[in-house]
Amino acid sequence: LNFLKSYCDYVYIPETVIKELNFQKDRGETKVGKPLLNKITELKNDKFIIANDQACKGENHDDKIFAYVKLLASSNRNDMVYLLSNDKDFKLKILMD
Repeated sequence: LNFLKSYCDYVYIPETVIKELNFQKDRGETKVGKPLLNKITELKNDKFIIANDQACKGENHDDKIFAYVKLLASSNRNDMVYLLSNDKDFKLKILMD
């Protein structure tokens, strides 16, 4: 996250990701959920934005996150928009627009 802070103008973290991290933390998976939530809270400012992705539809979390990124990219056509994930189950989706 510190690298993203220095490299990117903005870092959008969809609420779906925050909810998943809270779920992991509440289940006792403190290795990832709790430390990452603490770091996001620490860095949250004008650059780190918790993004409201509730209007984005999807069959699962991955689809919902991808729909949000697609919306973000389409509304910022002159900017580079990256989707970063280390989720082993996140499938690469190719967008043909």
